[in-house]
Amino acid sequence: MIFTSALYVNHIDHCDYVVLNLSCPNVNDTSKIWNDLSIYCSSNKRQWCIAKVSPLILPEQLEYLIENLGFNQIHLCNTLPIDERGGISGPILKPYVFKLIKLIRDRWGDDLELIAGGGIQKIEDVNDYLSAGANHISL
Repeated sequence: MIFTSALYVNHIDHCDYVVLNLSCPNVNDTSKIWNDLSIYCSSNKRQWCIAKVSPLILPEQLEYLIENLGFNQIHLCNTLPIDERGGISGPILKPYVFKLIKLIRDRWGDDLELIAGGGIQKIEDVNDYLSAGANHISL
């Protein structure tokens, strides 16, 4: 749930680390979340402001997050939406994560911190994500 009242924003402003789930498949209208992003990532005190994105994120949306809002930590990926019932995760995410790691590294280089997750079941999966360009792993 995203809160935009001054009370919550002021509290969040003092947090060192924030993860913003921009792709929860159970949220019907994500436009409000995207419209309010600058509120949450504007603190100069914050070491980490992570955008957790959908496996279906568009390059234009990544560009907005990285170039317009200044996100430099991206979590790849949240669940894959299915119908109106939520989403699925696990090994089905791996091709999406690899594609997004490549896209981000090709376009923005190594300056961004990438957190890869989805489908990690053994150490080889961790090694594959790290070899592809992820900096961190999410389990």
